[in-house]
Amino acid sequence: MHGPRNDVASNDVASQLVVHGMPVPTTPKPAKTCSRVVKIRLGTFNVGIMQAMLRSDKSLRGVIRNLNRIIEKCVLYGELDAMSMCEVGGHREGMSAAGISAGDLLKLRQGRIDYAASQNYLSCWNFNADAGQLGFHQLRPPKMISLYAWSIRCDPQLNVQVFSQSELQGTLTVTAKLVQGNLHIRTPHGSPSPSSTMRKRIVEGALTNLMAAEELEKDRQHDDSLQPVVCVLLGDPNLSKAEGVEAVQHLQPVVDANWDHS
Repeated sequence: MHGPRNDVASNDVASQLVVHGMPVPTTPKPAKTCSRVVKIRLGTFNVGIMQAMLRSDKSLRGVIRNLNRIIEKCVLYGELDAMSMCEVGGHREGMSAAGISAGDLLKLRQGRIDYAASQNYLSCWNFNADAGQLGFHQLRPPKMISLYAWSIRCDPQLNVQVFSQSELQGTLTVTAKLVQGNLHIRTPHGSPSPSSTMRKRIVEGALTNLMAAEELEKDRQHDDSLQPVVCVLLGDPNLSKAEGVEAVQHLQPVVDANWDHS
């Protein structure tokens, strides 16, 4: 789910990988005659790793191998600016809880690839080792936001990060900011699956938090406060397209751009 719009949605990059290519207009409304666009390509993947798999030497070798393979396919075929994964381990746990560093992944040790791991969420970016000062960069460290108030039983956790994308267009450097959320709505062990109403309520809570983060970026007393900002919610909310459309309806009147679901 993202705003303002999505021009690519494909699941043929790497297994269940979904790629979102978002054109970010860099001129304020009303549009000027010479508008510029920054494109950001994002990948998202639910890897479905149980925490016990990170604690067994035998299964851990397979986990590391598969994570390296996923990242490699994203780099080679997805041409991504950033890749985000959810369910990299158990709820509120993940690699660090098992004493593992995401930096141990072979693909993340190569070149200048950057990464951030929080609980069972993992993001990596800057796949182009020759990117220099331009390209995709993290502006704020990851922030974990509890959506407990929207669902006590699921205890959903939202991972929020802020990035910038800069491109040289002619002689002008054009930059836009991205507020990215990563959310996995899980089914607690031994409990029934969350209802459609509950999942939509959690997604609405996640989007509300992303919009609050967007407003903070616009209100910052720095040179980048005038840069355009786009929000995107990645992960695995387990909603159909129709349910996703319903989840954003209550938010449509309070934002300038429409939220889309894909």
